[in-house]
Amino acid sequence: MGKIRDAHVQLGLDVYDLRATPDVMWASRDTVETWPVGRTILTAVIGASAALVATPLARSFGDAAATLGLGLLALAAHAFASDMASVMDAPPTSVRALLVFNAFNLVVMFGLGWWLVARRLPAYPNALTLRANSAVVVCAKARSETAVTRAPLLLELDRACRNVELALLEAHRTSRSIRRRSPRRNAVKEHCALVAGALRTQLAQVDVEPDTGLVDLARMLSAIGENHAAGRMAALLPKAELEDTSPVSTRRASAAETVRLALAIAAATASTVTASLLLPSTGLPSAVHSPIVFGCAVVSGMLVAGRSRFARITEFLPGK
Repeated sequence: MGKIRDAHVQLGLDVYDLRATPDVMWASRDTVETWPVGRTILTAVIGASAALVATPLARSFGDAAATLGLGLLALAAHAFASDMASVMDAPPTSVRALLVFNAFNLVVMFGLGWWLVARRLPAYPNALTLRANSAVVVCAKARSETAVTRAPLLLELDRACRNVELALLEAHRTSRSIRRRSPRRNAVKEHCALVAGALRTQLAQVDVEPDTGLVDLARMLSAIGENHAAGRMAALLPKAELEDTSPVSTRRASAAETVRLALAIAAATASTVTASLLLPSTGLPSAVHSPIVFGCAVVSGMLVAGRSRFARITEFLPGK
């Protein structure tokens, strides 16, 4: 919270406007007290034993499908079980078996981690407030630099505002305060899309009047974060600031994000297969093969999707 207060002072913003934000920042801290330790252990246990359980289940499912006359489904289930068993029973020789095995493990670990751990972290429903205030800090850093040395921070500001925009478009789902069929959902969703459009317009002003634009952008981000922290989900910005604003297409943004995440998973899977094929010839102990393979998957995913985007997949890991 100290960095946020310093940024407000540096930008000439009123720190006393932050009434709900300090409480959210305190509640969102990741400590032993707030970390869902039990769910983390459960995720690790299930993830480690998933391959052992999946193989006999796939065989049983294939047998049942064959009995019912579903030949294609039975063939797919038996092929999956055969590939999983070939990797676990002996050194793998089939690229397809490696691909199936590692893709299954990645999906299980990331899926379980997301549903059992990441969604239960205190920072999850407060993502919009946290990201907005992080962007305010970047605005303060950029304004303190000269036009020559400001370029790297402007790149960082683009990334920070993009993260805020994504949090805006997901706020109706991540807030944990709106049911899927609630009549409030559409109102919040439409308002957040308008706010995202206003944020894009304000960000563009940084290239017109950098100093003034950065202050105005920080003021908007601070208001968004504070109103979200106070529970004003459908009043993140005043209506006057949203006039003549084009809303951001949530469908297009969701499709683009899905493609990026799919590419990241594909890159992680490809690097996993490649590492699995090359490691046996290096002479390294087999005990270190799994950490190296996992590290290759994470690094390749980060290179394709970006650190902040890929972190949303892996944020359930302890020590993130």
